[in-house]
Order: sequence, then structure tokens, then C-alpha cells
Amino acid sequence: EPVTEIPLQWCQTLNINTDHCLALLLPKEDFTTRQIYQLMDEVIPQGRCFIRGMKKDDATATTSVLLEWDCRVINLNAPPTVEFGKEGHKARLVFPTEGSPEGGSPTSTANEPPLAVSTTIGPDFITALGDFVEKCTKGSSPYNGIGYRKLRFFSGSQPVPTGEDDYESWMEQSMQVLDEWDIPEAHKKQRIAESLRGAAADTVRNLKLSKQDCTAYDYLQALQDVFGRTENAADLLYQFEHTYQGHGEKLSDYIQCLDKILHQILLKKGLDPKLVDKVRVKQILQGAQPLDPIMLKLRMKQGEEILTYNQLIKEVREEEARLEVKGSVVGASSGPKATVKTVCPMESSQEMTQMRGQLQIHLSTSGAASTMLNTTSARSDRPGPTPDNTFGNIVICYKCGEAGHYRARCRNKPNTDKVINQLSKLLNAERKKMQGNFREPQ
Repeated sequence: EPVTEIPLQWCQTLNINTDHCLALLLPKEDFTTRQIYQLMDEVIPQGRCFIRGMKKDDATATTSVLLEWDCRVINLNAPPTVEFGKEGHKARLVFPTEGSPEGGSPTSTANEPPLAVSTTIGPDFITALGDFVEKCTKGSSPYNGIGYRKLRFFSGSQPVPTGEDDYESWMEQSMQVLDEWDIPEAHKKQRIAESLRGAAADTVRNLKLSKQDCTAYDYLQALQDVFGRTENAADLLYQFEHTYQGHGEKLSDYIQCLDKILHQILLKKGLDPKLVDKVRVKQILQGAQPLDPIMLKLRMKQGEEILTYNQLIKEVREEEARLEVKGSVVGASSGPKATVKTVCPMESSQEMTQMRGQLQIHLSTSGAASTMLNTTSARSDRPGPTPDNTFGNIVICYKCGEAGHYRARCRNKPNTDKVINQLSKLLNAERKKMQGNFREPQ
């Protein structure tokens, strides 16, 4: 039976892919599996092999070993013979597909002339080669930590110590910079770990004990489980859908409030990030004040292209500023206007003389009624309506001219001249307040 047919039948019997197998023919019988693995690691360091079968032939004093690789054996560059040991023993490597039209051994391909390479290379190949070189260069570029601004400290203590961030602020900052850091994974974990203190550092330490190959995102997820909000994604969605704009609250403040809840939902993986803008606009249309002028404009644009957060907040803030400026202009134009009137000294003197004459007539006609008012005031305990003889905080009696009481309660003798003088002084004082530094000529 040919030697090449032995491993081929062996693979078919064990139902193994022949493209991943080799047969090792050893000239000795006393070989252990450990020695075989060591020999294969030295001869063929690529890939990993597994011993799938071993047969010993007492007649020829040889050992046949069937080896299976995790890749195609034709890509391993396996030599046809292997020399090992101090005695110089030689072993053979046999391909199960050797001699078949579909496969070929390294010995047969080594003697064949190399195939001619086409001299025409298309632009697609050049582009793909450039992308490949860029990725390799990017992956092997040395890490440069110049200009790195460290994260603020976070310990999870309450109240938040001075110089530290609370959990919400620290997590938002860490999530943003983690996506922007173009550094190896080990440096990402180092940067996050160096900003942790106290209970937060203990959380990461326990994570590394239970999971050896953890990443920087695993650090953040562990901190989210320990220090994050206890609500699940369904509770946060319910809170988001039942958050409404308050009376007097700006629409921009309401949008920012919704965005904070959306961020927590994304951390809980309760929403597809591609649907965030659509869900945000939908809740704004439902939860905002129905008579808000900015809200009315957003409703008119409903059905058009969905605005992102930056576009939405920019448009709302611009509209709020426009309405604020418009309201201040309208308020200034509709305010009370002061009227300025020029008073001539001659007109003031004539008006004063006329008022004195009217006052004398009034006092003379009210002389008879004063006696009846005095008797009435003696019987009445309740004060009547406030008379007109008050100037600011000064009360003048129209009967005697004294200050501090009303004519209805006056028991003094009538003094018309004194009343006129008192009223003249008060009128002059009021006119000076209105005219500024103008003084009536003596």
C-alpha cells in the first residue's frame, strides 16, 4: 500500500478534513505525546497542532502519528523530512492529499518553476494595499502621551470630596475620551485606573481578579453597576416619556433635561443609538407646552428631516433669543411717557390768587355747618371718610389752620387767614417739587 494513502484513509476513517492534516512517520517506537508536540513546535511554529491518532508497527519498528492543524497545512511550509535527536534520526511528513489532483506536497511544488506574475496591477489593488499599510502603521505606531490631560479623581464617596467629580460627570467625561483615545488598550485601562480612588478602585480591582482579559469598557461597566442609577432601562424609558415642560421653563432647558435621561438609557443599553434623535424629537412634541411659540414652529416642521441634538438646541436657542429681544422692544415702546409742562411765573401767581378767593368763599359758606359738624363728631365714634385736606402726610384743619386734626373734630375758633397761609405754603412746596429749582417771585 503506498505511503501517501495511509494518512488519507486514516483521515477518512476519523472524518477529518484532509487539508488540515499531516502524517508524521517516526523511525522509533518509544515516543511520547509530549516529545511529539515539542518536535512540531520546533519544526513548524505556525499554528497549533493536535494529535488525532497514533499507530505503532512492530515489524518495521516505526510509529505513525496523525496530526491536525487549526489552519491549512499547505500554508505551513512544512519540510518533507525532519532530523532530530543527537543520533540524527529522520522523520517524514506526509500529506494526505499528496499525489491527488486537488493537492500537492511542498516537495512537489518546490521543484516546479514559479508562476509568472501579471505585470498589470489595477487601481483597486493599489488602494487596498495602501489601506492595509495604513492600518499596519497605525497599529504599530509608538504611543505618545505628550499633552495628555488626566481625568479628574472619582472615589464614589458621598458627599463628593473637594477636587473630585460626581459619578454622572465623571462617567460622561470618561465615555467621551475613551472613544477619542488613539492608544493601546493597556494605556486606556491605565488612564482610567489612575483616576480612581477608594471604593471605585476596589471595584476595578475585584473585576480584574474575576476576569483576567478585561478591557477599559469593562472597567466602566463595572463602575456603572456599582455607582450608577439603580433603575433599569424600562424604568428610565417610562421616566423619559412622562417628563414634561414646566410652566415658565425654557424649551432649551427642557431639551437638556431629556438628554440627560436619554444618556442614562443608552448606558443601560435600553435604546438603539441610531434612534436617539427620533425618540428625542417625538418626546419634545408630546411633552412641551402646547402654546409655546417655538413648539408651534417645531410642529410645523414635523415630517421633515429629523434634527440632531446640536441642530435642535441651536435652533431653539436662536428662537428664544429672538423672542426675548422682540419682547424687550415692545415693552419699551408701550411704557408710560412723561409729559413736560412749562409753568410761567405770571400764570402761577394768578392761579394762586384765584385759589385763595375760592378758598375764602368755601370757608365762609361752611361756617354755619361747622357747628353742626362739631356736635355730630362728638356723638360719633367712627371716623368718617378721609377728607381732601391732606397733602402728603400733613393734615390741615380748614377751620383753625392748625395741623394734625380734621375740621370735623376741631374745637378751636375759626381762623381763615391762618388756613389760607398754611395752604399757600403747602401749594408752594408742591410746585417747587414739580418745577425743580424754580422759585415764585416774592
